[in-house]
Amino acid sequence: MLIEDWNKTLSNGLQLAPQKGVYADDLDAGLERLYAEHVAPPRKFSRVGAPGSRAMIRSYCSQVWKAAGLWKRIRKSMSVAEFTFPGDPLRIDYSCRRNGTRGYVQTRSVSRAPGDCKSYAYTAARIAARAPFASEFAAVTDVPLLAENERHCFVRDTLRDAGIEPVGMDQFATWVPKLKPTIQ
Repeated sequence: MLIEDWNKTLSNGLQLAPQKGVYADDLDAGLERLYAEHVAPPRKFSRVGAPGSRAMIRSYCSQVWKAAGLWKRIRKSMSVAEFTFPGDPLRIDYSCRRNGTRGYVQTRSVSRAPGDCKSYAYTAARIAARAPFASEFAAVTDVPLLAENERHCFVRDTLRDAGIEPVGMDQFATWVPKLKPTIQ
C-alpha cells in the first residue's frame, strides 16, 4: 500500500522498478551489484589513466604539445621495429625532426615501473646505432628524479648512460617551448 502511494505521488521524481527475485551466493555481493546497476550514477570512463600511469603521462604530454602548437609537427606512436628487430612491440610515444636530428620522447612511469627505463635505454642505443641521422632522446617521468631516492638514481643513471635526457612532468611544460623554434 505504501509503495503504491509513493508511486502515485512521486511518479515524476522517483521511478520504482517492479519486484524481481535475485539469486546470489553472497547476499552482500548481490546487493552491491543491484545497487551498481539500478541506483549508483553511471561511471565515467576516461582515457587519462590512473595517477602515475603512462596513459596519464601521455595525456598530459599531448596537452602540452597541443598548447605549444606543435601537435601537428610531431609523429605519434612510432614503431621501433625498423631499428631493433621485426616484431618489436615497443612504440615511441613522440618523435620530431629538429635541426637535422630526429628527437624521440618516451613516457616512463618511475613510480609504477622503474625497470621499464632499461628497455627504453636499450632501444635508444639501437636507434642511435642504426638510424641514418643523428638522434636525441628524452624520457618524461611521472615524478621528478630525486637524488636521495635510490630508485630514482637508478632510473636517472640508466637513462643518462644511454644518452637519454630525463624530464619530469613538472618540467615538461617549460621544456617543450624551448624546442619550438627548432622543430620542423
